[in-house]
Amino acid sequence: MSDPRWRRGGRGGPPPQPFARPRKDSSPPRTNREIGGSLIGRVLILDEDSVAASELAEALTRDGHEVELRQGLADVAGAVRVAPDVVVVDPWSGDEPGELVLDELRRVRDPTGASPEVVVVTALHDVHAAVECLHRGASDYILKPTTPGRLRLAIARAFERLRLLKDNGRLRRDLALFAAAQRILEMLDAAALASYGLEVLCSFTGAQGGVLLDGNVVVAERDVSDDELRTLSAITRPEAFTERVELPSTASARFVQALTLELDTERRAVLANTEPFDAGAEETALFLARQLQTAFKNTVRFADAEREARRDSLTGLWNARAFQEATELLIERAGANPTSFAVLFLDLDHFKGVNDQHGHMAGSRLLVEVGQLLERCVREGDLLARFGGDEFTILLPEVDGETARKVAERIRDTIARHRFRVPSGEALPVTVCIGVATYPNHASDAVGVLDMADRAMYLGKGSTRNSVHVAMLPTSPPKGSPPSP
Repeated sequence: MSDPRWRRGGRGGPPPQPFARPRKDSSPPRTNREIGGSLIGRVLILDEDSVAASELAEALTRDGHEVELRQGLADVAGAVRVAPDVVVVDPWSGDEPGELVLDELRRVRDPTGASPEVVVVTALHDVHAAVECLHRGASDYILKPTTPGRLRLAIARAFERLRLLKDNGRLRRDLALFAAAQRILEMLDAAALASYGLEVLCSFTGAQGGVLLDGNVVVAERDVSDDELRTLSAITRPEAFTERVELPSTASARFVQALTLELDTERRAVLANTEPFDAGAEETALFLARQLQTAFKNTVRFADAEREARRDSLTGLWNARAFQEATELLIERAGANPTSFAVLFLDLDHFKGVNDQHGHMAGSRLLVEVGQLLERCVREGDLLARFGGDEFTILLPEVDGETARKVAERIRDTIARHRFRVPSGEALPVTVCIGVATYPNHASDAVGVLDMADRAMYLGKGSTRNSVHVAMLPTSPPKGSPPSP
């Protein structure tokens, strides 16, 4: 609701008076530093008193400010062509309520999103009005009559306040940029890094769209149509670390410029905007691109380390941990409709005798050769692991029990026919016992299937060796197994 004190003249207040005229003397005009200010910028003066406003405008112009002088207060926000840094205004010198004038001024924004500082100069001598002005964002409240010198001091303070606010804004932005860079460096999943990295690049550079490519494959995109995606993807890698590319101008084209960034030997990001990127945006993009470059290297190192952690150091095959995870993943993906798969558990016969007779080095070489032989016996997509010692396991996806038994027999026969050479040159025959179990017939979880295959393998260990045994079916169907036909 409008307060009557906010209208021209106000209740009980003196009539509007002009700025007091400056004292005429021969002293030169003071500089900004002399009046307590050190910044210059754009000043908008809004006042019906054209004579006093003109004198103030002349004084501010001598100080180096860009000054615009307007007398009307109607539609202030719409009439301001260029967002000023500071506005000097008498909110009650026009026909609109004073609070409405101040609110309209606060809606004016410069390209960074900041609103101008407002210095109120008025004849309304009212404490409540002054407090309300300050609550609505005014930086000063000055009563008429006053002098240009007094106003210049207030404007200098407004510029200083504006500088501090902008410095705080830059600090907040820099802290947010640093936090985003830290998160980038902490991410170890390449796909998630690509998506987040592109989001951060667009956010901090003001880009209105973009893509991130690995070679010719788009791995992340943001706010682009199919046609725009094709256009941006066709932009080649920059010759230097970054390059601005002018985009073809058509009636339907939204973007006018692209900024392409090299992330590593294969990856690149292409940002697009409806207006050219400024130097600040390019500098920010370069900073983030360097963080992404390091982060993508880290994802490769982490993936290598993860892979090595799942590899057997002697044979190079997968280890027990990797085998267990692969089996659990296969069951998880099957969900409520389990697909049959088989597990083979292999153990070399009399391997201890090889170590005792020929030495552990010969035993290690034999294990490596067995692993190489097994790799030639399995399909692409099967998983072969050294489970520990002289034990090996094989995961056969989408294989039933009878097929798994035949595969096991072929492996047993291949190993039995092969002659392994020890350092002395002696040909050493080696045999193996193999246990076979299938999911979900023998067990309903990864541990259970492996345990049943292990038990079946020991049936051969306790008899003829060099044999294949299929696990016994449980007396009651395991949980999750299909009903009997």
